[in-house]
Amino acid sequence: VQNAANSTPTSFASSWTGMYPSRVFRGWRLQEVDTLAEAFAEGGYHTAAFLNNVQLVEERNFRQGFEEYTVYKDIAPDQRVLKDSLAWLESTPEEPFFLWVHFLSPHAPYDARVMADRFYDRDYRGPFETSSGRKTETDNPEGIARLRDLYDGEVYFADWLFGELWNHIETSGLAGNTIVVMTADHGEELAEHGRFGHHRLYQQVIRVPLLIRHPNATGARSGVPAQNIDLFPTLGGMVGLDVPDTDGVDLRAGVSDTRIRVTVGMTNRRHHGMVMRQGNEKFLVNCAPEYSEEYYDLAADPLESRDILLDRIDEVEQMFLVLEEIMGGEPCQVIHFAVKDVDPTEGLDDKIIEKLKSLGYLQ
Repeated sequence: VQNAANSTPTSFASSWTGMYPSRVFRGWRLQEVDTLAEAFAEGGYHTAAFLNNVQLVEERNFRQGFEEYTVYKDIAPDQRVLKDSLAWLESTPEEPFFLWVHFLSPHAPYDARVMADRFYDRDYRGPFETSSGRKTETDNPEGIARLRDLYDGEVYFADWLFGELWNHIETSGLAGNTIVVMTADHGEELAEHGRFGHHRLYQQVIRVPLLIRHPNATGARSGVPAQNIDLFPTLGGMVGLDVPDTDGVDLRAGVSDTRIRVTVGMTNRRHHGMVMRQGNEKFLVNCAPEYSEEYYDLAADPLESRDILLDRIDEVEQMFLVLEEIMGGEPCQVIHFAVKDVDPTEGLDDKIIEKLKSLGYLQ
């Protein structure tokens, strides 16, 4: 699916409200709006969250709707997050629940993991033998290959974690009446466009997996143009909750192939921009650090290696007008209003700030 955002806090602000982040995430805080957790709580569900990312601390208002809310400010091993989540599940065996589990992996720094040994070149000698470290920047082909191998190992580890969680759901008898969702807040650039990280809006960053397992539905792979903003109306609709108006849609109702999808990029490194996609046509507006526009045909060029902006002038003009209409203003001004004069560390204690630095979010 195409995420509506490209960073952890803005992505989850979208997932849990069904709204584009520029509407509900301002001043680096989730605004007081209806959330999916609140809808589940009002519907009689117990709600809990175990989150291994300090971007999601209570100070940023992500606790809305959760009875129990644990953020591992020391960045715990993901195995601890798994253990605590399973313990909570065991404590509520007969009661309806909404549980959010957020593993940090795969996330920089990427560490070499024994269980993923087969992904690594054993002959590699260099600065990334055991970890990518905090700064994952290199133009050395061997270094780039190593970082991609380390990332693959992190994905493998995350898959194992999810498998352990699913195994518990199955063996404990919960699978027969539990909806399970697996998705991600963002992807990662690994030098496909000369950079690392998730601050820009290429497909490596905004295209993420989305698996929804319903106990009474047959599994199938869908090609519908979905977004994470569809989670609120879709999950709420599945269990009969009251769902407010959102930017998303209930995916069960079917989605047109011509649906317009928007991604709003707002990060603390001032890499701001927006994407509008319709079908395979992708229009990218970079607002900061410098203004520019790009245009890609993802059917002919899925790696976004050929910017065809000059060949699509008429389409660009029309798409820009549509983007302005959807967002309620000129794209860069909309983003500027959401992030202007904001210190992303405001209200956070020194420990959280240091952890944000260790993850590469702050300099």
